[in-house]
Amino acid sequence: MSRQRRDIDQHGAASLVDKVRRVDGVRAIERALGGGARRVDVSGLRGTAPSFVVEALRGSLGGAFLVCCPDEETARDVHADLDTVSPSRVAFFPAKDIFPQRFEVKENLSVRGKRNACLDDIRAGQVDIVVTSLVGFLEKTIRVDKLKTNVRRISVGEELDLEALRGHLVDVGYEAMSIIEEPGQFAVRGAIVDLFDPSWDDPVRLELLDDEVISIRAFDIETQRSNLQLESVRLLPAT
Repeated sequence: MSRQRRDIDQHGAASLVDKVRRVDGVRAIERALGGGARRVDVSGLRGTAPSFVVEALRGSLGGAFLVCCPDEETARDVHADLDTVSPSRVAFFPAKDIFPQRFEVKENLSVRGKRNACLDDIRAGQVDIVVTSLVGFLEKTIRVDKLKTNVRRISVGEELDLEALRGHLVDVGYEAMSIIEEPGQFAVRGAIVDLFDPSWDDPVRLELLDDEVISIRAFDIETQRSNLQLESVRLLPAT
């Protein structure tokens, strides 16, 4: 959805949210939660109604909200609804994607990366509403202290110790390769460093002059062609 279209949809949704906020039942929920109630049972909501109620309550009560849905498909639908209805920062926290491979069970690293990125955004206070499934909510995650300690930001113009970066990447689960082929890998060729954080859509290429980062570019893994110049990147653990 384009930003202009999203702004138009949110402008129309805002008036509906305001009407929902004035509904007696929603006001009763607001009073109960504002008064310290630990549980309020609500029934009879259909379609996009739960998303409007969540946004109405968040606007009145403030703070961060967690929306836990019965399954992954429902969670994705609710996330899409809230992303349209709410001007808030809405994040989707996916369940793990685990699949059998020969004699072992493997985890989809891209999904793991999205989970780590969402957790780091929550930790940094950059999310207002988190949407997940029951399974996603119950599954174990990386410890917050480990995540905080191992997040790195690399920017153009900074001094970078290549050997220290190499050691850091191995410590947080990246695999050293001659050429990267998938998320969770890195490659060093002279003054060029290729990185593929599992939370990214495309890998990134760092170019160094002596110890200074002079260029950061996202590139297509198939064609190896650069498609976006960047000023900085957030590098998360691959584990």
